[in-house]
Amino acid sequence: RRKFSVVIMVRADITIYFPFKPFCMYDVSKPRRVRDWFYLAPRASADLMFSAPHDQFFNCTKNLRMGENVDAYIAPFIHHVAEDGNLPIMITRLDRPHFPNNMCDRFRNPGRLQSDPEPEDKLCGPMTYQNPFNKLAKEVSGGEGSSTSASRMVCSMFKPRTVALCLHGGAQALSHPFIHKSQKDNLVDALGTSITTFFHVVQASSSGEDK
Repeated sequence: RRKFSVVIMVRADITIYFPFKPFCMYDVSKPRRVRDWFYLAPRASADLMFSAPHDQFFNCTKNLRMGENVDAYIAPFIHHVAEDGNLPIMITRLDRPHFPNNMCDRFRNPGRLQSDPEPEDKLCGPMTYQNPFNKLAKEVSGGEGSSTSASRMVCSMFKPRTVALCLHGGAQALSHPFIHKSQKDNLVDALGTSITTFFHVVQASSSGEDK
């Protein structure tokens, strides 16, 4: 029987609009959440957060009062959980009448420079509910977009850029699998646009200087 140290609970209608950091960059001994859309918690906290409200209601320990919403009912179980405003989590409904999409104040662009697009007005809609890939038929049928990376999908409403990536350095560095893989996954693939890579390989002289 497999045991887990961390539990993640995510609503099914959530867009994760850029990659999470590697797990070692989070303190997974403490729970965190984004509203009631996303929870990341140590296994020891999971029962209280996820099972206790269910058990309380269906065991008739505490009724849901007339007019009370679910948010208020579960609040005592999650009030201690820190909100993490840096997580790339956004509820995403279809762009149709009576499908409210009024939560863009929660959209984030961490590390944004002043000249970068403003998240709430410029990025949220095109990257989530207005995105052309936000159509059930495409995803269910496995048609258009089934082989497109998430990073390309999420920026599909913006003008694509052609990027020249110039790598400069000693030939030995190119043989390091960790360095090469980190550049490919976390830069080339993550940017989600057309990239041409150029290598300027230098060879160290006997004096130790590059040439």
